[in-house]
Amino acid sequence: ANIDINRDREVGCIVSADDTLSNMMYDLDLKWNQIIYLQSKELDIFKTICKKRKNNKLFLFEIINKVIDKGGKIKCIVNDEVKVIDVDTSKDLLRAGSII
Repeated sequence: ANIDINRDREVGCIVSADDTLSNMMYDLDLKWNQIIYLQSKELDIFKTICKKRKNNKLFLFEIINKVIDKGGKIKCIVNDEVKVIDVDTSKDLLRAGSII
């Protein structure tokens, strides 16, 4: 996660004092870089949630919030020195070229 004023419409994170993810939603300063690694209990919870038909229209961050609600712990790594560009359009490629 990192702070990026150019990504005001992106999903953000609330991170606890112990560096675990508490919640994800819009309108937060600390942005999610759309990278997640799940294993063990958290991966099992994630799979269970994804297999339920009633969850098929949820966004990924909503599913991650459900994992947390069911007791999953997701460690956050915050590094403002890492530059990440979310490439959705050709304009984003120009922005990405500027950080290389």
